[in-house]
Amino acid sequence: MSLRRLVCVERSRDLWPSEFSDLVAKCEENPADRTPFGVTADWCDENGELELAEAFRWMFKRPDVEIAKGDDVYQRDKWSFRLLPNSLAGDVPNPHFIDRTTIAGMMADLAYRLQKLREDLA
Repeated sequence: MSLRRLVCVERSRDLWPSEFSDLVAKCEENPADRTPFGVTADWCDENGELELAEAFRWMFKRPDVEIAKGDDVYQRDKWSFRLLPNSLAGDVPNPHFIDRTTIAGMMADLAYRLQKLREDLA
């Protein structure tokens, strides 16, 4: 199973490679600081997780796209995008199966969105 699919599974963090988990924790500490996203993208590249690498690198290069925890009581523990470009908005495949309680899950969501955009443009 790819890491991109694994991070979509709720409560799977204990199964992630420890170095990746540590890098994601750094991203979650301060999502406005994009440096950890770039480092995580490099780690993903080096470990053959190209779709996740693309998503982390995309976020690294776009400080205007905000990632934050939900505002309401039902979404409090879930990460969400704010100010995502229209070309990446909308539903993704199997949106109910993506664990949005971690930034890694959000990056898997973004990887699906980037893949769909590529397909739509082809």
